[in-house]
Amino acid sequence: MDISNHRGFFRFGAWGAVAQVCVLFVMIIAGAVLGARPETAREFLEAYGEQPFATLLRDDFSSLVLIALYAFTFPALFRALYGLRPALVTFSVLATFMAIILSLATNAALSLMHLGEQYAQVASGVERQNLLLAAEAVLASDMWHSSAGYFAGLLLQGSGILISVVMLGSRDFMKWTAVAGIIANSGDLIQHLLHGAIPGLGTIILYVAGPFYLVWYILLAHNFFSLVHKDQLQTTQSV
Repeated sequence: MDISNHRGFFRFGAWGAVAQVCVLFVMIIAGAVLGARPETAREFLEAYGEQPFATLLRDDFSSLVLIALYAFTFPALFRALYGLRPALVTFSVLATFMAIILSLATNAALSLMHLGEQYAQVASGVERQNLLLAAEAVLASDMWHSSAGYFAGLLLQGSGILISVVMLGSRDFMKWTAVAGIIANSGDLIQHLLHGAIPGLGTIILYVAGPFYLVWYILLAHNFFSLVHKDQLQTTQSV
């Protein structure tokens, strides 16, 4: 595939993948140091009222940043892989951007932070109960419980599997990059489907698949930087 004039896309994709690695490390460290994500509405409000920034790291906001960074990596994948399977690659990229939009629309972190600040300031039992009810409503419509959030997961992991399968046929990407992407996204998709019915099993599957995301992002960054270097060499030779 002729990659001339695509250097900017590949550079953005490379740094987007590097940023995803960093965010993933932040999520791991935050989970280990600060504890797991709160579960009930009361736990969210109390946590946000006492430690808003720490709770933001424990909550879905880091996941939202991780998902949003696909807006950098997938256009680069589109440039690199379009010549192999145009329809499949186009569908994967469009599905990913739809998933990003749905995730942005359904993330509850900032709403819960606002309610938590109010919860910490009021002393009335009635006012606190009203804030608890509001937090319950926010959680019911967030990215983990709403229909929009559910389909965002299906689109995101599904497109990750498809783009990784296409990657298997490309000489510009290592086979391990594609394999890591298939394993990570397939495991995440399975846990996404099972989470509502069998949450314990879904969590175990995610712990197994999670490290492959780290491998996938690292290898994507490496492959994109290699494409930037390849484009620079082609440009130098053509001058």
